[in-house]
Amino acid sequence: MGLKGKRVVITRPPEQSGELRAKLLQAGAIPILFPTLATEAIPPSPSQPAPQHLRHYDWLLFTSANGVRYGLEYLAAAGLALAPSLRIGVVGQATAAALEPYGLKADLIAQKSSAEGLLEALRALGPLAGGRFLLLVAEGARDELFEGLKAARAFVERIPVYRTILGQPRPEALAALRKGFDAAVFASPSSVRGWVALAPGIVPPKVVCIGPTTAQAARECGLGVDCVADAQSATGLLEALEKVFTEVA
Repeated sequence: MGLKGKRVVITRPPEQSGELRAKLLQAGAIPILFPTLATEAIPPSPSQPAPQHLRHYDWLLFTSANGVRYGLEYLAAAGLALAPSLRIGVVGQATAAALEPYGLKADLIAQKSSAEGLLEALRALGPLAGGRFLLLVAEGARDELFEGLKAARAFVERIPVYRTILGQPRPEALAALRKGFDAAVFASPSSVRGWVALAPGIVPPKVVCIGPTTAQAARECGLGVDCVADAQSATGLLEALEKVFTEVA
């Protein structure tokens, strides 16, 4: 039976839901858009000024597609151009793909969909001591990558370039949830926490998450996790959903 006729809730913001929605429709599922979060830029400010230049950094690191989008906009607003010698490291294929519209390619793609995975990938290249890293991240981002690089005696600067805020699903989306659905998909810890705030008391029958960090957040919020996507992408999420419902069948 697979996904045919299954009602699947997508919790990503609408502008990030298109690919997964299209894949679900193609598989015969019924996607329900219920964005539990939104994002907004954090511009340079006196309390958090932009770097004066980028030429002394060895690596520019991104842990999400939003980090790429808002990070590059931040650098452009500050009048900073990427130095030819600057290497780019990212978490997962989706974050790497977010570089393409800007004419950029990742020099390192961590296959584990977490900041810890990127740290492991950097360690595998050689000693980190003395390296200079710039992290462009979400406000309140987890510290594992930052602290791991510092512990390895690297120079690290971390700048929040965007923040996550609560989404505003349409009333009809909440009504669709109350009619019943088969699964919900979460792509970040913030999306899980947004669900708890916006859909109190509604427990998804099946839960699929991107990466172990999101899965951990779901469990901490009292949600069971049925599958963790192997790849940080719409294809990875679709495959995880298919696995869940194939096993059920």
